[in-house]
Formats: sequence, C-alpha cells, structure tokens
Amino acid sequence: MTQFSHPLPRNARFVSRIAVQDSGDYNERGAPAGQIGIIDSVIGRADVVQYSVVFWPSGIANYWEPHELDEAAEPLLPGDPRAPNPVLFDAVSQINNWFVSDFVDEGDDLLCVPVEEAAAAAVALRGVLDAGQVCPVLDRDELAGAVEILTQAIAEAGSGREIQLSFETADQLAAGVGLADRLGGTDTVPEREPLIAGPSL
Repeated sequence: MTQFSHPLPRNARFVSRIAVQDSGDYNERGAPAGQIGIIDSVIGRADVVQYSVVFWPSGIANYWEPHELDEAAEPLLPGDPRAPNPVLFDAVSQINNWFVSDFVDEGDDLLCVPVEEAAAAAVALRGVLDAGQVCPVLDRDELAGAVEILTQAIAEAGSGREIQLSFETADQLAAGVGLADRLGGTDTVPEREPLIAGPSL
C-alpha cells in the first residue's frame, strides 16, 4: 500500500496498479494496469474528497477515492521512466480527440481527420520512435504500426483535405497508441497485459 498525502492537487499524476474502465461514447471502455492517472479535479472538502481522474494514454475517465489511490496506485514522480515525454503525451492526446462526433461519420463508418493534424501526429510519433523515447505503458511495435496507418492514410488522401479511416483501421490506430476508444466494437483491453485484481473503482 502507498500512502499519498491527501488531498492531492489538480494535475498530480500517479500510476495505476490495476485495470481501469469507464463508459465511452460508443461502448464500454477498459484499459490495462500501468495507466498514468492525472487528477482533473478535486471534489469535496479537505477532509472528505473524491478525485476526478483522466488516464493516459487510454483516455479513460472515472472517480477515485483517496483510499483507492493508497491501495492501487503509486505516485509518478519527476524523472520516473514510466512518464511520457511531452511530445508523446501531446500526440496521443491529439489522436484521442479525433474519436468524437465531429470527426466520426457514422453514415459511412469513417473517421475523417484533417490531413494537417494527421501529419503532425505522425511526425511527432515517428520522432519519439526514432529517439527511443517510448514509455513502458506503450508497445514500440504497436506504436510504429500506428505511424504506418497514418502515413498510408496521408498518402492515400493525395491533395484531399482529410484522411479517411474505416472504423476497423481507426480501431487499429487507437490500439497502437494505447487509446481505449473503439468505433467498431472490438475488445478494449489488450490481451498482452492481463487484468490485475484490485478494488472496485
């Protein structure tokens, strides 16, 4: 058990030792242990608080009680090798923002993203791979696969203003960068990392 100094401030970070889940826009979402939790807001008084938490890279959001952090999480301190560098953090967060209704064409089952945004994400992720700065919560080969998906989609777009990904390909992209969002209803928890038993959150 880890004893945090509660109440934690907004933007404090920790690493979850258990799998996490929430309800997304399209289906129930889950992510394996090792997610980086970021305190989005602190609810309640100093002696009785609840934390609204957003997890990276999955994008999962839920609520944690102080005792749940003590039982199932570890503080993420400056310099911890599990922490992503800012470029990787921002690129994955940008891709996470694509999985919203503004980009999703449910009529044609397509994820449509401006070419400029897709190119910026691809360049950022490729730079992280080339520098060997992939943090442990992500898989290097899967991240490289995500870059290939973006690169191919940009090439196929030609002079067009958007890349278009089928829901199946969009799901592969999401899995490659560790996102829990799925458009095609596929399994949301990577099989390579089994769920870890823990308290119900």
